[in-house]
Amino acid sequence: MASAGKAGDHIWHFFRAGGFDQVRLDGAADIAALDQLDQKLWVALSCPTRGLEFDSRTLDLVDADGDGRIRAPEILAAARWACANLRNPDDMLKGADALPLAAINDATDEGRRILASARRTLATLGKPSASLGPGPDAAAISVADAAGADDPAVERLARYCRDLYQLLNNFVAFADFYSRRRKAVFQAGTLYLDGRSCELCVRVDDPAKHAALASHSKTYLAYCDCTRKGAAEKATIAAAFTAGDSDRLMVGRNGVFYDRKGQDWDATIVRLVEHPISIRQAVWAPYKRIARTIGEQIEKFAAERDKAVADKAAGSLGQAPLPAEPGKPPAPAAPAPAPTAPAPFDIAKFAGIFAAIGLALGAIGTALAAIVAGFLRLAWWQMPLLLLGIFALISGPSVIIAWLKLRQRNLGPLLDACGWAVNARVKINIPFGRTLTAVAKLPPNAQRSLTDPYAQRSPARWLIPLLILLALAGCAAYWYFGHYRPWKARQGAQPEAPQEPPPR
Repeated sequence: MASAGKAGDHIWHFFRAGGFDQVRLDGAADIAALDQLDQKLWVALSCPTRGLEFDSRTLDLVDADGDGRIRAPEILAAARWACANLRNPDDMLKGADALPLAAINDATDEGRRILASARRTLATLGKPSASLGPGPDAAAISVADAAGADDPAVERLARYCRDLYQLLNNFVAFADFYSRRRKAVFQAGTLYLDGRSCELCVRVDDPAKHAALASHSKTYLAYCDCTRKGAAEKATIAAAFTAGDSDRLMVGRNGVFYDRKGQDWDATIVRLVEHPISIRQAVWAPYKRIARTIGEQIEKFAAERDKAVADKAAGSLGQAPLPAEPGKPPAPAAPAPAPTAPAPFDIAKFAGIFAAIGLALGAIGTALAAIVAGFLRLAWWQMPLLLLGIFALISGPSVIIAWLKLRQRNLGPLLDACGWAVNARVKINIPFGRTLTAVAKLPPNAQRSLTDPYAQRSPARWLIPLLILLALAGCAAYWYFGHYRPWKARQGAQPEAPQEPPPR
């Protein structure tokens, strides 16, 4: 295990991303000194060898004990071995698919053995096996050819030279994930659904088990079953929605998932883990809840009235005689109920109803008049502040809760549920989240026509005039009840001097 005391022997460089410091691996010197870096500064300490967008054969070679997991000691061992058997370990930064024979370090017994095996393999394949220097004609063995070498430590070196640096940038640091130059090894592809593209998608074996831990990431997750037509292969992914809103996300919705190979899959949402997605969604959430509640109450009232009408019609039909079957006398009609005398008109009850209605309307009018009058008494610059304060009072709690939860979004539980051992609090803040989920927008310089022949009439066409009429009615009521005095009269009014009593 790396010791914190050795960290001073090598000068490390760190970059800030995801709310924490991550080490920069700029060259072979950093790779060779990994055993001096305190493992508390590593982003991950272990990861599975399957379920990643990475060459599984390379992962199997790094997994020295064959337990299906890559751990920090195995990473260190792979880095030491690769640096020892390459003339210039900086070749690992190139990620080339072929290993030049001139790059093999023949100063050691193991290096000479690897070089000899590589030459024999190329000779067997009828390819040049002599190194002519660093130019384009220099002999090199590809990763595919190295797999057939009589010495395995050849395939291992070829794969380490190509893949190890990428693995380090997805294990010791998450440089690939935060730099956005290429996808991280745990990103399975891109999900297109609901006018958005989600790039943070991970492969999942058991959605229920995964969601139990991944919910602590404070991230809105959509679990999707993915299938391909004509193929028996199936996959399940968890896609993180980090921009937009969740109004139209529901179980059963369909989308398209593109894996890292470019293959398209039919994706269907089977499970949701709900968390705030954006501040914009939180701003309008209270008003949407109010509108939804009003709509539900209207639907409930309409359903009750419809049921009452249907029950009354069914009762009327139940009193009618049933039609007679052929050859049988008609069934006798149900006896009609005895006529009852109509109830006498109750003028007191009738007057009470109208009085109650009048009192209700009067109370509403008085309250509206008081609100309008109070608003009109404000200075012009106070009116927008009042409206802004009302808006903040309604939306403020929802926005504060969403802001706090969005600051807590953490990639760690999402990867831990996939078998990783994430060693840092890998944050997904609001700006970074917008880069992981792209919302549909028109391309630059696009021409847009706003004429829609099938557009529905906007409620504002009648709502705005209604509000104006209500405001005018409130002003009239305020004036009618004697609460209004002209502004000039209020300014010019002087208190009357007390009159002295006449002399006796």
